[in-house]
Amino acid sequence: KLRGYQLRSLDAVDTPKYTTETNIKTLYWYSGRVSDTIVIVEDMLSAMRVSKFHSSIALLSSGMSADLYAIIGKSYYSEFIVYLDNDNAQVKKNQLQIVNKLKLLGNVRIIKSDKDPKELTDNELSEVLNGG
Repeated sequence: KLRGYQLRSLDAVDTPKYTTETNIKTLYWYSGRVSDTIVIVEDMLSAMRVSKFHSSIALLSSGMSADLYAIIGKSYYSEFIVYLDNDNAQVKKNQLQIVNKLKLLGNVRIIKSDKDPKELTDNELSEVLNGG
């Protein structure tokens, strides 16, 4: 059953870049691996790239809903990596709110980069995710 979908503009100047439609309250994209670490990103392509190395979740926005936070809180993850686009003040504000909430659940690390995970090679992404 289709729960929702996300479209991305091909024109770099269009805003918003993504349009998400859903018929449920909380929509996100998740890929799980056997690990105590999960990487939180904004978009599905970045989450798919990160999932090669760690569990990942795409917020499909730059903010985390209370419902999604509750789902993560019930999981077995104790290490959180927040890797949001570093592109504007609102994203940075949302990132700080997410980090402050996740600190109650475990260790949190922020990755600040000029490139999204989807733009990195496997070697670059592995180095960034593993703190190298």
